[in-house]
Amino acid sequence: MRKVKQATIKDVSKLAGVGISTVSRYTNKSGYVSEEISKRIAAAIQELGYIPSNYARILKGSTTKMMNLIVPDITNPYYAEMYSAVQEMAEEQDYYVYLYQSKSIEKNELKAIKESENMSSDALIFCSEKRSERVLEYLKGIGIPTVVSNLYNDVYFDTICSEDGRGIYLMTKYLIEQGHRKIGYAGGSSDSHINIKRKGGYQRALEEHLIELNEEYIFEMDFSVGAGFRAGKYFTTVYDRPTAICAANDLIALGVITGLLEQSIRVPEDISVTGEDNIELGGIWRPSLTTVENSGKEFGQRACRMIFDRLLDGYDGEARVIQTERNIIERKSSRKLLA
Repeated sequence: MRKVKQATIKDVSKLAGVGISTVSRYTNKSGYVSEEISKRIAAAIQELGYIPSNYARILKGSTTKMMNLIVPDITNPYYAEMYSAVQEMAEEQDYYVYLYQSKSIEKNELKAIKESENMSSDALIFCSEKRSERVLEYLKGIGIPTVVSNLYNDVYFDTICSEDGRGIYLMTKYLIEQGHRKIGYAGGSSDSHINIKRKGGYQRALEEHLIELNEEYIFEMDFSVGAGFRAGKYFTTVYDRPTAICAANDLIALGVITGLLEQSIRVPEDISVTGEDNIELGGIWRPSLTTVENSGKEFGQRACRMIFDRLLDGYDGEARVIQTERNIIERKSSRKLLA
């Protein structure tokens, strides 16, 4: 008996005359598809007898009770808090969580997503520091509820984000209001999407207050304590050194403080230092870190709610966007600059 080949999403795409990602958005209800295109895809699906993989599992009444969390760096407390929150909420629904560290390297991200697909996971939470069109197209095609951080201009998946660069914008503005005019920026790698947004917030605040950008006040490496330590030592070598350093995250900020103190530069008496994320370590550091609230726990909880809305509560609407607030937490690592 000759085995009949099952229709694939590629077959539907070809017959309907649209891209694979468009078919995926239509079948997963994960983004906008025009009425005309929807009719063409529906007709192609009916003609070919195509059953999307996620629909097939539902028809069989099967579920793996597994979800995957892909993050750039499991040593960053922000992502550790996120994982803890996701695991706790998943356990309440008898779900298992598999954690992958990608280092925001494209091949690692693709491998992790492929593994999620091979495991027939029910859902995916994806975080990265960088944009990748290859990763985006792969995510579109896996056909399971997916939540992402704010990586793309168009909303393809349920998304949790803040206004672009708002945290560092608020912190830079705060330092200006504290009397600082020579403000340094210690950021992640120059090709990191997160760094680009946060650096943009820093630059926007300077421009609004008519403060000229000094390229010597910018140090970019990565989001680690080690990079912050090197940044701290670098800023001590700048001839007209800044009176404040706005770091792109708390790990960088803690490294900056250590690097400055090693060079006998006092914080905040000589240089104020600030961060973003409000990790627990920042609150017990000496001096305690002035930072911007950006909770990994909140991200994890909200991501799980969006996923279980789809998996358990029957939500099948368009992709949603949740914008989180950014608030300054004032501690001992910054001070008002005396005139």
